[in-house]
Order: sequence, then C-alpha cells, then structure tokens
Amino acid sequence: MKLGKIRSTRAVVRTFVVSLAAVLLAGAAGAASASPVAYSFATAAGPYGGSSGPVGLFASDATAFGSFDYDADAAPTGTAGNGATRYSGSLFDLSGTADGHVFSDPTGYTLVGNDVLTSGQYVDFLQLTYDPPPGIPGGTYNLVGFDVGDYTLVNVRMFWIEGQNGITDFLDDQSLPAVLPSFPGILALDFVDASGTPSQSVFFGGLSVSPVPEPPTAAMLLAGLGMLAFVGWVRK
Repeated sequence: MKLGKIRSTRAVVRTFVVSLAAVLLAGAAGAASASPVAYSFATAAGPYGGSSGPVGLFASDATAFGSFDYDADAAPTGTAGNGATRYSGSLFDLSGTADGHVFSDPTGYTLVGNDVLTSGQYVDFLQLTYDPPPGIPGGTYNLVGFDVGDYTLVNVRMFWIEGQNGITDFLDDQSLPAVLPSFPGILALDFVDASGTPSQSVFFGGLSVSPVPEPPTAAMLLAGLGMLAFVGWVRK
C-alpha cells in the first residue's frame, strides 16, 4: 500500500474515532445534567439535641447515611411563612439509616430562602424536607420511620443556614440550586412522643451530600476519554 493511502486511512480512522469520542462525551455530559440526580448523604458522629428526649436513645458516636434524588428543574409551588420559596416536586426516594434505624420517604420538597427571617436574623436558608410538621392541613405524610423508646420519627430534614458552622452568604436568589451545597450542613430527625407533644429533634452535624454518577454516564465518559487517548497515541 502506498504511503499516501496509509496516511489517508489513518486520517479517516482518526476522524471517526474523534467523532465517536465527541458523541460519547456529549452523551455523558447530557446524562450528568439530567434531572433528577441521585445524591448520597452522610453525617459526622455525635448526635445532639438537648439533655433529654430522643437524643439520649442514640449511641454517642451514631452516624446517619443514605441516598435521595434531587430535581433542580422543579417549579416553585408556594411560599413558606418566613418567605422562603417552596418547590414540592424536587425530592424523591429518600432512603437512610441512623444508628441502625431505617427510614424512607418517596417524596419531599425544598425550601429556598435568600435573606429570609430565620431565628431572628435575615439569612440564606436551604432546607430539604420530607414531611411537613404534624398537623399541617393538606400535608402529605408518607414517611416510613421508626420508633426509639416512646418516640416516633415524623420528619427528616437536611439544611444549610448562613451563620451556622461557618457558612457564609451562599444564595443569590430563591431559585432552586442547580447543585446542592458542597459544604457541610445539618441533618435533623424530628420525633413526637406517645402523647403527641410538639416534635423534638435529634441533629447530626457534618452533613455532606454528593451526586452519584450514573453507571452509563461513567462508562461513556471513560470510553470517550479512552478513544481520545488512542488518537493521541496513533499520532505519535
């Protein structure tokens, strides 16, 4: 085979491989940006929440972990009492474990507040909430929880509040964040006792949430990068 034909064949192969790699990488990027996105969550050790109540029924080094789906494309559905915007179609498929106790919830909502009044101050506020507080008319209560002693789990919340744990201003408006915060937040498990008194919370600090890559996305990304590496090797 003549040298010109060899070079021409190599050029065609390189063009094909580069085009295929571009398609794979674009597919990976598209899959990664699609909603909803699966997230994992985990907390640091050491629940807290006062000297009495349900917190004393958890191990001192207890942690919580699990997963949920977050849809950043959900539309606003209302306004909370503190002025935060509510997004009811933003959370799905919560599944978690706290000190060996399992909980789950198929749907939830997100509250986004930019400079809203919280605990007497105007702060940025982001909260993922799975059930509304007990007794709210029209609320959807679908949490599958657990009991500890005389206490029953009635809600799960994850939140980030400006001014807590060194968190500074982190919201520009009240749109749903495209990506959840990378800095630590707090997980709250809300309980009521057998008499139905106002809820008491067990808090876990050091909450971290991270997107979970979809297997097809990771495969497409690796395949695309591998093809580009092959083209680079052929050119040597």
